Amino acid sequence: MPTHPKVTWLGRASDKINQSLLSGFTRELQRVFPACKAIAVYDCFGGYTQNHASKVVLGVEVSTATSYHTHVVKIGSREAVETDYAGWRRCVLRYNVASRIMVSLTKKDLTRDRVAVIYEDAYRYFGNSEDGEGPQTLETVVFCAILDGKPSTESVERVIRQIYTDFNNCFYRTAVPNNESAIRFFKARLKKAIPIWAEEPWRLDLRRDLLWLVCRHDAIDDVSEMSLIDPFDYVCWALREKNIPQSLVGRSHGDLHGRNVFVGVQRGEAEYPTTFDYGEMRDTNPIVYDFVKLETELKVRLLLQLYETPSSREAIMNAPLEHAVKLSLPTLGEGGSVNRDSRALRAHQLAFAYRFELLLAELTERFHKLKAPGASLSADERCITGDARIDRALIVLLRVRQEAALFLGDSMPQRGKRGLWMDEYYFGLAIYGLSSAKFDYKEVESSFALVSAAVACTLVSAAQKAIQHQVGLARPPALSVQAARHYPYPSYRVPLAHARKLWKSGRGKDGVTKAVDVLSHAIKHYGHSVALMQEYALVLAEVGDQTKAMTILDPLNDLCRVFRDTESLARVGRTCKDLGDRALKENPVPIASLPDHPARHWYLAAYKHYVEAFDLDENYYPGVNAATLARILGHDEACHDLVRRVHAACNQMDLTRMTADERFWILVSQGEAFLALQDSRKATTYYRQALKGLSGDERGMAKSSFQQVQRLAWAVGPSVVQPVLDLFSKSTFKLGRPARRSTRKSN
Repeated sequence: MPTHPKVTWLGRASDKINQSLLSGFTRELQRVFPACKAIAVYDCFGGYTQNHASKVVLGVEVSTATSYHTHVVKIGSREAVETDYAGWRRCVLRYNVASRIMVSLTKKDLTRDRVAVIYEDAYRYFGNSEDGEGPQTLETVVFCAILDGKPSTESVERVIRQIYTDFNNCFYRTAVPNNESAIRFFKARLKKAIPIWAEEPWRLDLRRDLLWLVCRHDAIDDVSEMSLIDPFDYVCWALREKNIPQSLVGRSHGDLHGRNVFVGVQRGEAEYPTTFDYGEMRDTNPIVYDFVKLETELKVRLLLQLYETPSSREAIMNAPLEHAVKLSLPTLGEGGSVNRDSRALRAHQLAFAYRFELLLAELTERFHKLKAPGASLSADERCITGDARIDRALIVLLRVRQEAALFLGDSMPQRGKRGLWMDEYYFGLAIYGLSSAKFDYKEVESSFALVSAAVACTLVSAAQKAIQHQVGLARPPALSVQAARHYPYPSYRVPLAHARKLWKSGRGKDGVTKAVDVLSHAIKHYGHSVALMQEYALVLAEVGDQTKAMTILDPLNDLCRVFRDTESLARVGRTCKDLGDRALKENPVPIASLPDHPARHWYLAAYKHYVEAFDLDENYYPGVNAATLARILGHDEACHDLVRRVHAACNQMDLTRMTADERFWILVSQGEAFLALQDSRKATTYYRQALKGLSGDERGMAKSSFQQVQRLAWAVGPSVVQPVLDLFSKSTFKLGRPARRSTRKSN
């Protein structure tokens, strides 16, 4: 009767596995190694999924009477495990590839549905594990190197160089440009992730929070400015339009991340990398995926540990950056509700990741221009922020990108320009960041993956060009039926810019109506953009649909303070003010009767929103509206204080550096403030200067200001505002009727 080898489960292995599965794995190991004397299972290696019933990866020592071997053995369902062997045969065995970082495989059928793949002598280079040394995953080694300084960062860089050099010699060097194949690959990777990003409420909130935080002060009309791009919007559009950077396709590992690489650690140095898990090996892979997957999987798990270190967090938030948007962050713990507190914390984490990504991008650009891709960094170049952990993290991630520059750029003359690698790399980062939605990430890791993808999209030159081109068209781009239904534009900025052109065009009601049409379609696709929601509410209020405008803006109200969003608060104030005007128009009364009129409720609500917005950042626009409403509501002391603060804010601005639109609103606001104080002479001076600077096609701006003057006439009396109304009637825009006295001929 045959005897079965003894299987011993060491604590490090058995502790990681559900105890109910151990007996089954024991029997399967006995079938894998039937002729051996003893099997010791010393570790269970975890990828990023932990469904051990489907797939488990074990480190084993196998003893016979005459030999001793170590192996990594993957056991599981045929569907989950057999692909390793198939990928190795297709990409390694078929091409007679010999490489130390890719070991030979043997397949063992266990049952009809179960199979094992044995990685031969996988640990022969690593030596025994002792005092924290020996075989470890690359992820573990990288984290120890960055967080504790051991093993050395230089040795980790050498390991990364060895991995990509071997893969280039075996795989990458035969890759060729093939965008059609790359698009098929990317669509397959995103198939499960796309509906998750589009439909899960918390992910929509996450996308909104990132844009809200970073794009709050974007100059929508200035298409020359680089603005953060929502990666979901751009990637979906680019794949549908087949408008992606040139992509190299060929043989690659396909699943290269920090837990699929093992390294030895000896004498404080990382060495001898070996790769595992060949299930995604194909000869039709975009090879960039081997780089962006390793970077992202290391980065999203590392960033939280860096963020939670005060010195590292401070180093990133204070690092000098060339292109960073100035972020206004809330005070943690003062949100007033669980939702606001959690979103405030997320805002801080997003800001940290955003600045880290920009710093990494600036280093990438600098070293791409100044150094050979494979070059090592000097001692001075390794001191980036002064914080050891941040600097080590940047250095390790930069090494991955330097290898990409070498093996996607300099070593690939068949692709054309060497610099093409960078757009390919950033687009690949965006794809992988989005694809992570299908993984079992923590929420904060998903946040960091989204930031990585968003900054990467923003750095794809084709993305900025596509948005600039569509914004610069005379009218909104014509959409096919398919485009109208799915991902019509590369960014919400396109319909937003065109809607703004339409309602500011001076075409009156027709222009505003067309703007409503553009935005009503866009809001179905880009409801995560607060800027788009603001604009839609504004034009709805402009055509008299204040109720719908309030429906759009109300959900933002609670979080405006978290994101320091004075614009949304001001838009809510504007809508409430318009509702007050409507109530007053339906039942006109003198201002003395306002306390008993429904309009007062709306004016008071508008006043509170404008004051809250003004208190956040002392912006003159909500301030002057608050001052006017204070006068209407009879809050005289508050009116004087607000006017003083508005003038202080305006006087700090250099009008010579402003656009014509900006100068107009600053001057008009100062004029309106003086009207609130019933000082006609000073008010007229400012309004006259403002109207002189407007061109004939900016009637909408003049009309908005004129209506505010009319509102004040009811509050402070016609005689106070009449000189200003005369200016509007005599201007190019001919707003209102001139007073009788203004039609008399002068002597």
